[in-house]
Amino acid sequence: MTTRRQFFQGTLALTAGAALAPVFAESNTAPSAKSVAGLETARDPKLSAHGKLLQVGFGAKRASSQPTGTAPSTSVITEISLHDFAIKQRWVNLPNAHSILTVSGNQQLVLPLDGKAALLVQSQATIGEQIAAPNGYLYSGHGLKLDDLVYVTLRKEHATSATDTGLIGVLDIPRRRIVQLLNSGAVRPHDLVAIDHGRHLAVSHYGDLNYDVSGQTSANMREPKLVIIAVKSGRILQTLVAPDLGSLTHIAVSDDSIVCGVPLNYFGFDDQGRRGVERTLGAPQFEISVAEELEGRLAEPMPIFLFDLASGGLRSVDGVLAKQRRAQSVVYHRASRQFLITYTFSDSLAVVDDSAVRHVSAFDLGLNYIRGVTPIGDSDLVAVSGGFRGVALLRVSDLQVVKRLDVSLFDSPHVRWEA
Repeated sequence: MTTRRQFFQGTLALTAGAALAPVFAESNTAPSAKSVAGLETARDPKLSAHGKLLQVGFGAKRASSQPTGTAPSTSVITEISLHDFAIKQRWVNLPNAHSILTVSGNQQLVLPLDGKAALLVQSQATIGEQIAAPNGYLYSGHGLKLDDLVYVTLRKEHATSATDTGLIGVLDIPRRRIVQLLNSGAVRPHDLVAIDHGRHLAVSHYGDLNYDVSGQTSANMREPKLVIIAVKSGRILQTLVAPDLGSLTHIAVSDDSIVCGVPLNYFGFDDQGRRGVERTLGAPQFEISVAEELEGRLAEPMPIFLFDLASGGLRSVDGVLAKQRRAQSVVYHRASRQFLITYTFSDSLAVVDDSAVRHVSAFDLGLNYIRGVTPIGDSDLVAVSGGFRGVALLRVSDLQVVKRLDVSLFDSPHVRWEA
């Protein structure tokens, strides 16, 4: 039997289902969401960025008081102009906000992690309209706009077997409702990206059964999978099964149809959990982060998965395991042809290509509790954000910070660039 430690020391190739013909990746228009407040407004000549950064944080409770005239709120939307670095923040009432995207010129969709309703809100408003999930299902974190429709992940509220698969909901924004449901092909879908110029979706699945037990996953039964779905027909074209090391969470896709996916596994915040992390690291001790203490759980070090959609194969890249604890955001940076991954509990940004993994310390970025990363268009820049505070604009070609922005982010999981 291959042990978990032995797996980390090797490379593996798996195939599952019929491989697709080579497809061409389409950028997810932007990955995720983060923000800023209280910064310079002078234009920096070193920057050639345009558009804006958009994010939502679910920790409005961290503000001692909310703006006068607003209803009690649970989440904060932050927008940062990359033209003049002006910052706008709005308080909205949606629990467990996880991601945000613009769905029309003046409307934004806020999606929760495990929530019964999404929030459709005007771009300058604080009061929005809720769009309910189907009975027995919860919104599961992410959405993607293709043409005039928005595709969102939905998980079964109580998944107790591998047949309790999730759904991809098709949202018609003008009609304010879900108009079609597609089988996602596995349990607890979370992230999704467009491939083959929007004709297909790649969907990551945690795969966990009975997920809600204390935020811990180490004892869960699970079947983590990457599923490829035809957008028009809803037909499942390909299923790639990931090793059962952890939940398959966030994904990004390259121009040559390689999907980077990151597994995630939590132990309890106790001696048993500490020993579990030490065993995986092969080390006598490690430093427990303040974030782990706040969340009351420990994250196991995890490898990086590279799925080849053309062959159906899977490679595992170890990187530096001590710096790969609690993966969060994953994006593809087209200008450098590399993937970037944030690791929250080990406060590190991983830069991944075919042959190597490099790590940049969040300390060197001027951040902590690092969570979000997004390419800024097709430029050399990415924005990296802390969950609680701060955004750094990083030049990928030499991994140098060209600008830091000081802002409260209110527990923001992701950051997203939009034109």
